[in-house]
Amino acid sequence: MAVWSVLDARAMTLRSTFALLLLLTACDDGAAPLDAATPPDASADAGPPDAGVAFDPSAVRFDPATPEGDGPWGLWGTLVARVDDRQAYVVGGTNVGRLGGEVFADVWRVSAGETLTAERLEATGPAPRYCGCAAWDPDRERLLVYGGRDLTVNAFDPETWELDPAGPTWTRIEGASQHATTLGCAMGYARGAMYLFGGANGSGVSAALHRFDAAAGAWVEVATGGPVARYDAALFPAPDGDALYLFGGSVGARGRAFYADLWRLDPETNSWTELALPEGPSGRRTPWVTWDPTGAGLYVGFGYDGEMRPIGDLFHADLDALTWTELEVPFEGPSPRGFSYALPGGPGALASVVGGNGVSAPVTDAWRLIAD
Repeated sequence: MAVWSVLDARAMTLRSTFALLLLLTACDDGAAPLDAATPPDASADAGPPDAGVAFDPSAVRFDPATPEGDGPWGLWGTLVARVDDRQAYVVGGTNVGRLGGEVFADVWRVSAGETLTAERLEATGPAPRYCGCAAWDPDRERLLVYGGRDLTVNAFDPETWELDPAGPTWTRIEGASQHATTLGCAMGYARGAMYLFGGANGSGVSAALHRFDAAAGAWVEVATGGPVARYDAALFPAPDGDALYLFGGSVGARGRAFYADLWRLDPETNSWTELALPEGPSGRRTPWVTWDPTGAGLYVGFGYDGEMRPIGDLFHADLDALTWTELEVPFEGPSPRGFSYALPGGPGALASVVGGNGVSAPVTDAWRLIAD
């Protein structure tokens, strides 16, 4: 059983028409899907447990966390690039809710110790945005950012930005604009290469997979069958950095296909393999995902369902047994939310849940997932 601790009293759940309309216009372009083929260490997580010690995936709990000072707290739709279990970069995001809000261009270096802290990097770069994608290149020590939107357009024109944190210096890579679906794209790094998958724009939703050629400054499309077209999926590296995994996503904001399939990308062959795990979580956009301590299983929760209602569940996937286990959680704990991505949790934690969007307003609390 997952045990949850209270940070703040949970607000009464609201399901207003206004909230649904807000979320429908938040990260959605209203486009019809494009045709897509039918499906045939950059680690962000703690290391394995001590040898000979069995890991019980249900023996986890969420403890409240208290972020210190200024930072990307209380935002949703941020572009997150997790470096390891202690550090991540967070770009942009928004605090739009029932009473309005704004979109941000800040880039933060978030560090996880006993508390969460953030350092703003002062550098001129991408315009304010949310609902794009980002990932960390550990070999070149660069942050790559792609796509997104603001409050005036549903999807930006294609553009790729790279951050050298040592400067800090942003550089726009002028030639890297081939991937046209910039809203809700998914990015991840494995085996020496950066990959970009899916996304949406005014013409529809994509199933295209691109690899970044850093020398040429270009995205190169990789011809391979795999997941169907979608946006707002999670793409994340295996703990050993040898593969990428993809979970969830949808072809629209509401009432259309929402996915709960899990795929593995082998960067050596650029080939996808679907992992068939029955009786698992429901389909969702913007899932929260992190690995368990063994590196052979992962946790999935939160996100938005097909009616654009925030989800507050938690599942564990055993990738050896190919099974899902739903963890029973009590009412107290992180409230249902979407657009909240796993940040480092610090010592003893697998990850943290920070911010996100609830029914009709940003969520301001923070939690750490602890493995007992």
